[in-house]
Amino acid sequence: MDIQEYLESIGRINPTMDKPTKEEKPEPALLQDEKCEPSKKTYFLHVTPQAENWTKTISELETYFAEITLPIQPIKLNTCSTITDVSLFIDSHLAIVKANNGNYSFLPYLNRLQELKEVCKNIKTQQPWKQ
Repeated sequence: MDIQEYLESIGRINPTMDKPTKEEKPEPALLQDEKCEPSKKTYFLHVTPQAENWTKTISELETYFAEITLPIQPIKLNTCSTITDVSLFIDSHLAIVKANNGNYSFLPYLNRLQELKEVCKNIKTQQPWKQ
């Protein structure tokens, strides 16, 4: 005796009931111009961007900062950053950028040096300067 027969014998299943049928969904009709091709799967690979060489940019920044007189007073680099010791800032950031040339994790250091260069170009000559 199988399960269905047992359930029928105890009155749990009515033998006259239709067995449930699996609903089949109709396949969507293809247009005449459509071709049935397998779907293209997209796989994500960890691709490290090719390291960029910052040597030219670093040397330009070194040359620029060597040729100008640096301000004594703190400089507001942007709304979130104030540089209190410009000379130390330049030395430390140049050392970091040279040691990690092309490493994108250290790109913000290069960006801050470039931002400082633009701020220094815009500073008026009325502020006190040091050599």
